[in-house]
Amino acid sequence: DSWTPENCEDMLSSLTTTISASVTTPTATQQNTDVEMLYQRLQMLQLRLDEATKTLQVEREEKVSLHHSIERAEGELSEWRERCEELRASRQEAVRELLQLQDQHQDTVALIRADLLDEATSREGMDRRLADLRAQLERLQAENAAEWGKRERLETEN
Repeated sequence: DSWTPENCEDMLSSLTTTISASVTTPTATQQNTDVEMLYQRLQMLQLRLDEATKTLQVEREEKVSLHHSIERAEGELSEWRERCEELRASRQEAVRELLQLQDQHQDTVALIRADLLDEATSREGMDRRLADLRAQLERLQAENAAEWGKRERLETEN
């Protein structure tokens, strides 16, 4: 026998009818025993029906609870997906900014290197010019000293 609530209700109805018919026409002791057995069977079926009904009610409540849990989980999942997408977009923007800053930095470093190279080249030229001017000054001082020496000799001879 399969114990579904509908099946149990049909059996109970059938037994109740049978019992009622048996009780209304009392006969022998055998019939009383049969009636008692039918009542016991009826009580057993009623208990099974009550248990099945309770089980179904609990399962329905669990189903509703699970549906609510699933809906909440789906909502949370949707929120996490949105947050993940926002973070992905934010990360892409940060990477773009970083690459732009790296390009600017490389351009700045290249300009500074060019300026330093120009300055070093200019300084080397000025150092050479200064060395040439010092050499020329020393030569002119030596010539001047020689001329002064000649002049003093000429003045002392005169």
